Amino acid sequence: AIVGAWAPHFERVVATRYVENPRAVEPEVLAGLWGPQSVANVTVVSDPAAALRFAVAETDPTQLVVISGSFFIAGELRDLAIELAKIS
Repeated sequence: AIVGAWAPHFERVVATRYVENPRAVEPEVLAGLWGPQSVANVTVVSDPAAALRFAVAETDPTQLVVISGSFFIAGELRDLAIELAKIS
């Protein structure tokens, strides 16, 4: 349901996973959820930090990068997101 609601609003999606949770969904599965419902370009990057760096590098400075999925993934990427925001 979330993918269906968000799909029209994103040009690019980077699917990754929370590393420390054994219940985390594999990024390839997440990417597959976006494919049929979206015109977004979907990329899989298994390492969350690498996924965030990729997303920032591929995003125009006037646009937003959204970290979503769970508080766990947001918490894992928080310090890196702050660091990258200071650089750009």
